[in-house]
Amino acid sequence: KKVYEPYFKIGTSVSAKNLVSERAKEELKKHYNSITAENGMKPMYYLDAEANKANPEKYNLEPALNFDMARKFLDFAKENGLSLRGHVLVWHGQTPFWFYKENYSDDMDAPLVDKETMLARMEHMIKGVLTFVQTEYPGLIYAWDVVNEAAEENEEDGWRKRSFWHKIIGEEFVLHAFRFARKYA
Repeated sequence: KKVYEPYFKIGTSVSAKNLVSERAKEELKKHYNSITAENGMKPMYYLDAEANKANPEKYNLEPALNFDMARKFLDFAKENGLSLRGHVLVWHGQTPFWFYKENYSDDMDAPLVDKETMLARMEHMIKGVLTFVQTEYPGLIYAWDVVNEAAEENEEDGWRKRSFWHKIIGEEFVLHAFRFARKYA
């Protein structure tokens, strides 16, 4: 990190397990000046399953969020003078399927929400995550992965059509995600 510091950041992916290992933490501080949460800042960790499922009417358009897992990475970065890349706001993977369902249902056969509901949930989630980070950890995150893996190499037109984001909103879900991120960044 010292050699390339004048030119660019040297970063690595960090798991929650790394944050409890003293050896891993020392190696991270020694060799890197940027970290990315491997999984701990993905939608499955922001979306509060218990609250949303307990009161789906209340949280239908504005899902309840929980930042306990994200705080582990944010606190570690802050305490050790590391930059952090936010990964990821919208992704087909590690977003629980109940998030796309009416009443946040765990039933695989439950109907998907409509486009307007999904857009409202997306916007609220992005707004909530960005507001939380900017309020409690200002300046710590220097970049965000807004949408991850929206493309699929084997699809005729390049879109990952099996994604619930694509199924409900269509390919413009990517544009909406970036607009919401820009609005609240």
